[in-house]
Amino acid sequence: YIITGDRDLGDERPFFEIEFNKWKDMKSFKVIYLTRDQQKLSVFKSFIKEINPSIIYLNSLFSFTFSLQPLWLKKKFPKIKFILAPRGMLGRGSLELKKRKKEVFIGLARLIKLYGGIYWHATNEKEKKEIINSFGNQTNIIIADNLSTRPEVSLSEIKEKKADNFEMKRFLFVGRISRVKNVEKLIHWFVSATNRFKNVKLDIIGTIEDQPYYNEMLTLISNAENISICGAIHPNKLKEIYSNAHFFCLPTRHENYGHVIIEALSYGCPAIISQRTPWRNLQEYNVGWDLPLDKPEQFISVMEECIEMDKERYLKMAESAYKFAQEHINREDITDAYRKLLS
Repeated sequence: YIITGDRDLGDERPFFEIEFNKWKDMKSFKVIYLTRDQQKLSVFKSFIKEINPSIIYLNSLFSFTFSLQPLWLKKKFPKIKFILAPRGMLGRGSLELKKRKKEVFIGLARLIKLYGGIYWHATNEKEKKEIINSFGNQTNIIIADNLSTRPEVSLSEIKEKKADNFEMKRFLFVGRISRVKNVEKLIHWFVSATNRFKNVKLDIIGTIEDQPYYNEMLTLISNAENISICGAIHPNKLKEIYSNAHFFCLPTRHENYGHVIIEALSYGCPAIISQRTPWRNLQEYNVGWDLPLDKPEQFISVMEECIEMDKERYLKMAESAYKFAQEHINREDITDAYRKLLS
């Protein structure tokens, strides 16, 4: 049973052509999209009584609606196992944003033992340490790497599409358009790298989490004809977007996992990312570059290298990226970890 809201993050309008506040049967699961007036404690309490779940899985740390409210009901349902996935929100880069507010919240949460008795879902050892740093070493933490989806296209299709479009090198960013993702730095570095080149483009696509920041980005690219930016797109368009792109960029301040990184690799897009993610030593596997944020000249140099790369070398990288992602997605130890988490 999946309980969620009636719109995507940052959207002012609800989804179209969806019936709200009513369970929708999807064969293997049921989902309900709640309007804002129904996203309240009494409604969640009635759902828990109705469903009588063994486990409640919370997919956020700071969400008042879908994390804090259900947790407030924890003492009323002591037999239910509560699992919380902080999704990288306790990482250094994330905690630096709105730092004082988050420090106060974490301090209060520890004081009232808001998270006492729950299980934490960490995606790796690094995130486990982040949880311990914020909430102490008495916490129950289970490590299970994130699950990733498989691409809908074959390697031959990917290589053919990218080879056909090779004259226009396309760089791609997919993610939340927010300060933690360093979109403004990506724009500055891309402009610096491409000022002597033609036939190169950067597409920035993602949820508008911070409207003032998004407006800043629009101003920043107002004179850049080879950079486009837009809000979130429908997931069924991702196949086309990744297939047309040559390189994926994410100079993020912090990622506990980075779904978009493995997603991009699975579509044969070598990645240019920061060293603030679990994806490291990409050059050894010939699938991209992970670079230090305090050395912007390295990002600029790599982008120039990508622009000047010949087709033969690029297609080898694209193939390596695709195979690297396939090997990761099909790992059996991830399935075993989720059996432990959800037992």
